[in-house]
Amino acid sequence: MKISIAILIRKLQNLYSFTYKGCLSHELCLERPLYYNNGDDILSNKVYICQNSILDNIPKSTLIISLGRTLRDSELSSDNILELGEDISPFEIFNTVQSIFDIYDKWNSSLQKILNEDGTLQSMIDCSFDVFNNPILLQTADFTMFAYSDIVNKLPDVAQLINSDSFFEYINLFKLDPKYNAAKDLIDPFIFPSHVTGRRSLCINLFNHGKYSHRIIVSESLSKLHEEDAALLEHFSKYIKLALSRLNLLKSDKLYNLDNIILGILSKEISDVRFIEQSFSEFDWLPNHEYFCINIKVSPFDVNNLTINSICNRIESLLKDSCACSYNNEIVVFVNLTKFNTTIDDVSNRFIYFLRDCYLKAGISNSFTGFSEILQYHTQSHIALNFGINHHPFNWIHRFDDIAYSYLLECCTSHLPANLICSKKIITLKTYDKKNKTQYYHTLRTYLENHLNAAKSAKLLFIHRSTFLYRLERIKELINIDFNNTDMLLYILISFRLLDKEQLIISIE
Repeated sequence: MKISIAILIRKLQNLYSFTYKGCLSHELCLERPLYYNNGDDILSNKVYICQNSILDNIPKSTLIISLGRTLRDSELSSDNILELGEDISPFEIFNTVQSIFDIYDKWNSSLQKILNEDGTLQSMIDCSFDVFNNPILLQTADFTMFAYSDIVNKLPDVAQLINSDSFFEYINLFKLDPKYNAAKDLIDPFIFPSHVTGRRSLCINLFNHGKYSHRIIVSESLSKLHEEDAALLEHFSKYIKLALSRLNLLKSDKLYNLDNIILGILSKEISDVRFIEQSFSEFDWLPNHEYFCINIKVSPFDVNNLTINSICNRIESLLKDSCACSYNNEIVVFVNLTKFNTTIDDVSNRFIYFLRDCYLKAGISNSFTGFSEILQYHTQSHIALNFGINHHPFNWIHRFDDIAYSYLLECCTSHLPANLICSKKIITLKTYDKKNKTQYYHTLRTYLENHLNAAKSAKLLFIHRSTFLYRLERIKELINIDFNNTDMLLYILISFRLLDKEQLIISIE
């Protein structure tokens, strides 16, 4: 493998004292060393070891290691001459330079072998640790951690790079960071500053058909990053990209997992209940278990920053025995309460802090057993979310149970206004009260809301019981109401609510 002048100079600095005033090129162009004999042509991209030589026309991509002073034609030669003391053996320096090349040849051979033998990305990353002397991480564009150096698991100080809590905090900060968002389009390796994670990192983006798909990150956790590491990272990225391409070719179009079963149900590609039950049972999700659905509104910010999958992963780590997936730019979560051994209330209490920290809103369905109506319970959570956001925008969680009555009233007036749907009887009372300055509308409402308890109703209206009974008789005469007809009474009660709702809307407008 070829290395750069900068790499070789840095490695030799750890072993020898010397003077060098040439160009510290980072291009991986140098080939293994040769001994120089006076009169030989000096080839490009070579390392020459010479002693008391006269050199002319040194290419800029060539490095001369001179033992003692070297004469050269300054007009035709580059300054890439490293001068060591005359007391150093040329055989020693030759072997030293060879051993440096050996490090990178061995690394390159390992990467090639792993690739040829369909080895893992993890193996590629682990064999590269000694080259960068820092943890290496491979993450997808949506912040999913694909693989990382094994050293991360062994050192507590480095473990926070993959700690789910701290990593998710980093994601929220990255989404808002202009430097991070600008870096997504960079093709060449770049240094990302330490202002988010507390550590600088050397990064390179990988693209799939021109679209940013992955990022390789070398975290400055154990040793200082060097400029010449960028070329090595670029070289490493070529192997990772080939391995990812091969991985995608080997991977089936649809992995058989809970996510795809649920997505198939939501898209109505899967509808046979027996097939659904059989598919879920393979993951120990049984028809007699209790479930509920969560629907989460995802902001355009999360869509643009490709963080939906990271949010899904975080939800699954917070809520045991759950499956979270992205559907129509929303997140749908099904939770198996039986396996989780908890209640919807408990899940809501745990979940609300996560939603608040991520500025997300959630709608929650009622619980259910069996899978015959699983699609309808997803619709229920979707309704809870959208209705709740419209009517209670400051709440983080909207449960269908809490909004069902208001939703029912709104459905009643979806095609006709309240005054055309509600009972004509209470419209008659309302009109009569306005004309005659009576209170029959309010009297009837109080009586119905107190379960036909005359004594309690009279007390609430601050009137004598006989006065109340007189009013009831007048109401019966005016609207012919039958207090034994429960359907009629329910219709009238709903009519009161509909008129309240219409009046509220008018007052707001």
